[in-house]
Amino acid sequence: MWETLAQAVINGLLIGGIYALVSIGVTLIFGVVKIVNFAQGEFVMIGMYISFFLATQFGIDPLVSLVVSMPVLFLAGVLIQHFLIRRVLGPNDMPQIFLTFALSLLLLNLSLMLFSANYRPSTRPIRMRRGTSAGCTYRWRN
Repeated sequence: MWETLAQAVINGLLIGGIYALVSIGVTLIFGVVKIVNFAQGEFVMIGMYISFFLATQFGIDPLVSLVVSMPVLFLAGVLIQHFLIRRVLGPNDMPQIFLTFALSLLLLNLSLMLFSANYRPSTRPIRMRRGTSAGCTYRWRN
C-alpha cells in the first residue's frame, strides 16, 4: 500500500512538473511577445510523440532525442509564426485567440486520427541502477 501511495505521489509530482513547464512557457510567450497561444500544449504533445517514436522505433534515449525534436518544433513554430500568427497580430487579441484555438483543435484531432487515444507504453527498457532505503526502492540512470 505504501509503495502505491509513494508511486502516486511521485507520478503526481512529475506530471505537475510538466504542467509547470508548460505554464511557464505560456506566460513567457504572452509576457514577451503578447501572443495568446492556446496551442502550446499540443506542441508539447508533438515533442513528446517525436521523443516516444524515436525511443521505441530506433532505440534512441529520450534525452538524446531532444537533438531531433527541438529543431523540428522550432521549424514548425517559425513556419506557423510566419504564415499564420503574423497575419492576425494587431491591436485586437480576438483573431489570434481564434487562430491559436483553431490550431489547437486541428493538432489535437489530427493526433487522435493518427495515433488514437490508447496508452502507448515504452517497451524498450532503460538501464537503471536500483537502491533501497527506508522501505522504498529508488532507481536512477547509469
